[in-house]
Amino acid sequence: MILMEDLLGRYRDGGKIESSGAFTLDPKKAIEKLAEFQLPSSYHWILKLIQSLHLSGAKSIDIAAGITGVQVVADASPQGFDTMEDLLAHLLMDPAHSSPTLRHLAAGLQGCLAVRPRDIQATLWENGASRSYLLKSGGWREGETKNEAKPTNRFELTLARNRAETINSSWFAFNTDIFDLFLRRPGAYDRENSVVFEACPFAHCEIRLKGKVVSQRAFGHPRFPGYDIRADIDPGRRTIPVLKALTSSSDYIANAADRRHHLVERVVPADVGEVGFRLPQTSHATVTNRDDDEIRSLVQERGLQRAYAIRMELSPLALIVFIEDGVIIETRTLPLGCPGLVALIDAKPLRKDLSTLGIVDGDNVSQLFGEVRAVGSELKNQIKENMERMPGRDILLDQLFREPN
Repeated sequence: MILMEDLLGRYRDGGKIESSGAFTLDPKKAIEKLAEFQLPSSYHWILKLIQSLHLSGAKSIDIAAGITGVQVVADASPQGFDTMEDLLAHLLMDPAHSSPTLRHLAAGLQGCLAVRPRDIQATLWENGASRSYLLKSGGWREGETKNEAKPTNRFELTLARNRAETINSSWFAFNTDIFDLFLRRPGAYDRENSVVFEACPFAHCEIRLKGKVVSQRAFGHPRFPGYDIRADIDPGRRTIPVLKALTSSSDYIANAADRRHHLVERVVPADVGEVGFRLPQTSHATVTNRDDDEIRSLVQERGLQRAYAIRMELSPLALIVFIEDGVIIETRTLPLGCPGLVALIDAKPLRKDLSTLGIVDGDNVSQLFGEVRAVGSELKNQIKENMERMPGRDILLDQLFREPN
């Protein structure tokens, strides 16, 4: 794992310190040094692009990653740079003096070189003017600058795959279930599509893969399909209909609830001026603070910085999901003493590696895990206080509240 301060220290002799305290590196040297820049896989470059567009205010991002290439279209455009050398230098600046939006964009454009594309064209529109950047043999160069009759903000990127990538994509499609392909189900997702599907369920903006929305996916499921817990005055007596239990027995815990059902749920709105991640508006949890009018209003305005829940499955390890600028950057499982605990965490305050797609352990991470453990204990108490509303009370008493031997 390469850390920002390690890389800066290694190359500081090749740059200079400005009077403002910022560190700059000659653009040509920056591009040479960026050969060491790596993301978790060749296809994770798409996440950096999404993060940049997310911070640019995009409300929708369309991605079409196919056999021969990738196209990305968004209704917002990252701004604040002139040349590609200026943009890529953001990867080697101290984050305190670098734009997060441009840093993500630079990481995406530099990172996509790992798939060895035949060529790339990125076009940015702002207030009726467009400018393009092209990558062909020999490196990046500036394309045409045009004035448009209709002012608009827009971003487009087109990447043409090389022959080997095209053959491999074709082979994957040939061996994929025909119904997955026809219905565009996750089993048919490959390369960038698969990365986006896994990482963007809680994006603040709407993300589509070939027209199909993959963001705003469920955070907690109903006890069984079609059940509306908010309309049930006595949910503690509700059992799963026999036919549903028989046809999907592996999805349910005993005759209580879907294993992904949230017994209790708590969300924390993002701070003023921040844009956090987003959950679907409907909550299926037995007990939740998302029904509170003030919480709902703040979440709608700002998004979330935290979301916690205890799932019916009561897995012995807590699941911690780190989210930053619209994408999941890392997940961890930890023994925090609360079966079934799930925590979604906005990772902006945490230290990341050079790719910003990995959390660097330290005192603040240890403190965070302690906070998650404390919230888990509070959620367990909420379940106990609302036990008459809970499904599978015998299971909860045995697995969640059993006294240690």
